[in-house]
Amino acid sequence: MKRKSCNTLIVALCMLMGMALLLGACGSEAPAAPTADATVVADDPDPSPADDLTPAPTVAAMTDGYYLYQGERTADLPCFIRFNEDGTFYGSYFNGAVVEAGIYEVVDRDMAYLEDGEGSASLIAGQVVVLTDFSTGAVQEVAFDGGRLLDMTVGNMAPHITLEHIPDFAYNPAEMELPIAVQTFYHDNDFGASLTLYHDGSFNDFTTSGEFGSWTMENGQFILVSFDGTSYTLTVAADGFTAVYDRGADILELTASVGEYLFSFTVDTMPEGLPMDVSLTLYAKTDGTAEMVMSSGFFDDIVVDQGTFTLEHMVFITFDLENGGIIAGEPDFDNATEAGVPATIHYEAEVLLPGNGADMPDMTLGFDCLLVGEITG
Repeated sequence: MKRKSCNTLIVALCMLMGMALLLGACGSEAPAAPTADATVVADDPDPSPADDLTPAPTVAAMTDGYYLYQGERTADLPCFIRFNEDGTFYGSYFNGAVVEAGIYEVVDRDMAYLEDGEGSASLIAGQVVVLTDFSTGAVQEVAFDGGRLLDMTVGNMAPHITLEHIPDFAYNPAEMELPIAVQTFYHDNDFGASLTLYHDGSFNDFTTSGEFGSWTMENGQFILVSFDGTSYTLTVAADGFTAVYDRGADILELTASVGEYLFSFTVDTMPEGLPMDVSLTLYAKTDGTAEMVMSSGFFDDIVVDQGTFTLEHMVFITFDLENGGIIAGEPDFDNATEAGVPATIHYEAEVLLPGNGADMPDMTLGFDCLLVGEITG
């Protein structure tokens, strides 16, 4: 059938050509032949636009690669933050000296920011990334625009940082991330009876017997699910120092440390007004209170100051004392170890010690000293 159609078409073309020659022979002048450079455009039976073979540009997802800053604001030590598809993030600051993990949320609203820490906060970003730290519950809002985190404070100590998105970076959690124990609690003041939650969503539970599994956070509570599918609930107090562990049949009261205090900072000094050396120790207690104790072999321990303290990102401690006022610890990251971060606290205060009205009069002591200790995780 196809061969017959072709033959018919050839015959028709020959007849048309013969008629054209006959008409030309009747005296009409033949039209000029087309020049060599003329372009002959054939009619397109389907005048649809040509297919666009250019691939559509790909838009990098927030969870691709990581966000990085390295420059003078952090003494050239790299700082990065990684966003995961499950809504969690991991931050590593000052070349890993400070790490944090938590949950994040992207909110569509305007936020003013500084460009590289310069000028006034007159630039506006259309989105905000809300970071909530697992360990402390601290919240930071960061302007988000053009694929950059803008005007961010990293490690609670380096402000006005811009982190650029590096979407094609081959991020490997096994190599890039250090394990973070975001919460550790103890039962009956026993180091061996611990419950530890890690930033990767896993937990180890030795409060009663050895159990392992995964955890999530829901409505401010930690939901733990063991490998056999059993579900438990951990509710942490607002101060972060105590927790209630609901295991169904057992409800355990847990504490964030073993003993009466979390950390201590001490120094041997001779205060003004006392002709002898004493030991001065500042205790950060498990109930969130602080106590400064002066000790000597010549008298009983004397509380010379007291107040409260806060701990952020597991290494930044700040005391609010009646006599010493608000004083912050200075972490020494250069000498940090896996066990903890050394820290110093400058204590300067005048302390009035009331006498007993008989053989011991009122006494004013002046302190100006540097206490040394370690913040352990």
